[in-house]
Amino acid sequence: MEKMKKCFLLLAAALTFCACSNENDNDVVIPEPQTQEPEIHVAEQTVMVPTAGGEIEMTITTSGKWTASLSVDDVGWLSMPTQSGEAGVTTLVLKALANATNYNRQATLSLNLGNTIQEIKIGQLARQYEILMQIFDNESLKRAEKFQSWGDPSPEAKWFGIETNEAGEIVKIDVSISPMSGQIPESIGELTSLEVLKMANCGLKGSIPASIGKLTKLQYIELMLNDLTGEIPASIGNLTELRGLYLYLNHLEGNIPPELGKLKNLQHLRLDQNALYGAIPAELGYLEKLNSLNLSNNAYVVDGIKYVYDSLSGEIPASFANLKELSLLQLNNNHLSGDLAVITQMPNLREVDLDYNKFTGGIPAGIGGLSQLVMLHLAGNPLGGELPEEIGDLSVLEDLMLADCGLTGELPASYGKLSKLRLLNMALNELTGSIPDEWTGMTSLVSLWLVNNYLSGELSEEVSAWLESLAEYNIDPRKDNDLSD
Repeated sequence: MEKMKKCFLLLAAALTFCACSNENDNDVVIPEPQTQEPEIHVAEQTVMVPTAGGEIEMTITTSGKWTASLSVDDVGWLSMPTQSGEAGVTTLVLKALANATNYNRQATLSLNLGNTIQEIKIGQLARQYEILMQIFDNESLKRAEKFQSWGDPSPEAKWFGIETNEAGEIVKIDVSISPMSGQIPESIGELTSLEVLKMANCGLKGSIPASIGKLTKLQYIELMLNDLTGEIPASIGNLTELRGLYLYLNHLEGNIPPELGKLKNLQHLRLDQNALYGAIPAELGYLEKLNSLNLSNNAYVVDGIKYVYDSLSGEIPASFANLKELSLLQLNNNHLSGDLAVITQMPNLREVDLDYNKFTGGIPAGIGGLSQLVMLHLAGNPLGGELPEEIGDLSVLEDLMLADCGLTGELPASYGKLSKLRLLNMALNELTGSIPDEWTGMTSLVSLWLVNNYLSGELSEEVSAWLESLAEYNIDPRKDNDLSD
């Protein structure tokens, strides 16, 4: 009986313990086993390999077993055997051939670690695009949205401002008004299919490389509004397909290369606002297709001071008589001298600006034969002599500037035929007499300046009324003279 009692007590105790254990089960949370995500670390997501090829090392860090394989669209230029390894740091070695094509290349390196796959782009630029990147050294340029495509090695990428032909050769660079601030690399001479080079207002520095003379297909060079220095390369004379050469508003110095006379197809030449000096080469007169020529405002500048005596000098070459297609001639603000006879032999001239030089010999009467002349500026030259009557034959003339030319004699009545003339300035001369009644035929005139001459006499009522109809005029004579209405 005693044994049965003990068994009963032991059974009760066991049941009580089990009941307590079940109550505690509601408060205990057993954590599930944790699994760590596989990790792959690489220095860059896009790796550029040299255009010249060679071996490229890549360091990867993994947290487990991995495999690496390479996918290349253009089979053969990049190689690496499929590899695998354990967790840790590993160096992968890829071998690339030189890129002798006109196209960029791209490949994909796949790293596999468990369920994790990471792709790394491998790019290689063609040599011609590598040359472009040599001027891509400005941080603000790299941030510019339109230049985000530059440096993209994918073959289908469209680089801003770059055009290619069917063979993939770069034929046009047009990146004007971009903050590049680099230099034009000597290697630009390798872009032998280039037809258009437009890099105006880009903050370019340094000199124009002589290698530019190798680009014999070039038709347009626009490098104006930069900070280019040094001399104009004589090698530009090799570019016989050139139509337009624009180098104005730089800091170029030295003589104008006579080799430019070999540019038989040149139509537009602008070398103004530099620091060029010396004579204008007679060879420029061989450019028989030339339509516009601007050599104005060439002066040596130090600390903002222009030294005009170091600017272009000598006479207008007699060979300029060959420039029968020339429409615009601007040689103002230089130190040129001699007479103006040669310009009367250029029948298609429309705009002539020779202000502020040292020309003498008077205004040639032959200017009256330039029937297309719209603008004639000769101010600030010690020309002397009288006003030619023949200027009155310039039926389309709109702008006539003859101030401070040492002119004498009376105002020609024939100028009244200039019905399209809008601006007339003959101030600071030694002109005499009065304003002819015929001048009221200048029905388009807006501005008239005859101040500081020796004009005298009475004005007719017709002339007085005409003067009052002008937007502005000043006919005040030099002291001790009287011109009154």
